[in-house]
This record gives sequence, C-alpha cells and structure tokens, in this order.
Amino acid sequence: RSDSCANGGWVGLVEEGTSSDLFVCWEISGGFVRPVANPRFVLCTADDDCQDGGWVHLWEHESAAPAVSQWVVSGNCLRSRGNQGFVLCARQDFQGIHMWSFDGLPDKFGQWEMQPAKPSARQILGVNSAGVLRPVISQLTRAAMLDNDHKVNNLHSAAFLEGLQSFALVLELVGWHVNDLLTTDLEKLGRSMAKYGKATYRDWLYAEIPVHAETGYKEYVDESAAMANLWVARNLRFFAE
Repeated sequence: RSDSCANGGWVGLVEEGTSSDLFVCWEISGGFVRPVANPRFVLCTADDDCQDGGWVHLWEHESAAPAVSQWVVSGNCLRSRGNQGFVLCARQDFQGIHMWSFDGLPDKFGQWEMQPAKPSARQILGVNSAGVLRPVISQLTRAAMLDNDHKVNNLHSAAFLEGLQSFALVLELVGWHVNDLLTTDLEKLGRSMAKYGKATYRDWLYAEIPVHAETGYKEYVDESAAMANLWVARNLRFFAE
C-alpha cells in the first residue's frame, strides 16, 4: 500500500494483477527484503523472539535490529535469521502474512514462488528514460478519459488516485517529508471519494457541491474533495515547474 512505507508499515497479500507493480515487487539482497517502492525500508519480524502467528512489518533499515530484519532464503522459504525455525507464511485465509514454525519442510503456505521483477517494476529504479516516474506516467495515462479530439475531459478516479499515490512514493525517495503535503491531501481526497463512490473524478467533485453550502459557496469547505483537489493541483504544478 502507498501509505505503508513507514516504521511499522503494514504488509499484506493482494490478488495478482490487482495492484501496481510498484507496490508488489521486492528486492532480496544481502539478507534483507526491501520493497521496491522504497528500498530505505526492510521487512522485519515484529518481535525479537518469533512466535507462531507473529506478524511482520516494515522498518527503516538503519534503525532495524539485525535479529528482526535479516532473512535466510532456504529453498522456496524465507526464514528469520534471528530464529531459523520460523518461516514467513501466508495465512490460510489469505488475509495476510505471519511467522510460523515447522519441524520439517514448511507446507504450501510457507513456500513462495520468486519471480524476476517485470521490466516496468525495475524501471522505478531509473533503468530507462522515464526513470522513477514510469509507474506514475502509466497510471495517469490509464486514468485519462479522452474526447473525440483526444483531449482529456475526465478521469477514472481509481487510476488517478493510484497515479498520485505512486508520485507520493517518488517524492519520498527524494527526501524526508517531501511528500507530506501531497499525502495529506490524498488522504482527504480519499475520505471524500469513499463517501460518494463515483466512478469518474468530475462526478465525485460534483456530488459533494452541497457540502459547500455552509460557506455560502464563497469558498471550499476544508474537509472536502474540492479543497484536496485544489492543493493536489498546486503540489503537481510546483513539482512540474
């Protein structure tokens, strides 16, 4: 998830093909498992002493203890270096991942198929001319709804939000807190959009017009998609310039 690259950030499972490559690809190197979205963080067990059902999360590499942040690749399994009797497992209901111990070979829930990253995922690291912006460009292009003259006249809301969330991750790579303002406005935008559930961006903004009656329609209510949209636009304009 776009908001998970933080100390204690949540890690879960998603159905293949339902999420951007940016959010599902990992780099395994030197005993560390890093999210491609932000390699500054590593996958860690939540407890120094592993236990059955113990959960995992993300933590900054520099401040993570070796016992909880390092892994041993053993066959198709990821074992905690701190206690190699425990492996990273999918929950049987596939609602998340956790640690579990096995006396012998782990069952299918403790084995993983590791595939090379697709080219589009590796390009977040700057392999081609699009560099770190490639996922952003791809998602925003997918979001665009064109008229007969091939000009953008509306946006698919879900894809547009994914593109903005990807851009927020890119800004996080630039420096600490660089993405704070955009992230805050995306959260506000998401709260409003979830309430109305419209498919297109314009419909979402139109649907909440009555909210602004309390200001006499002289300005936007702060907690609204329109206010978030205003500041998202200012953020994008600033970074574009």
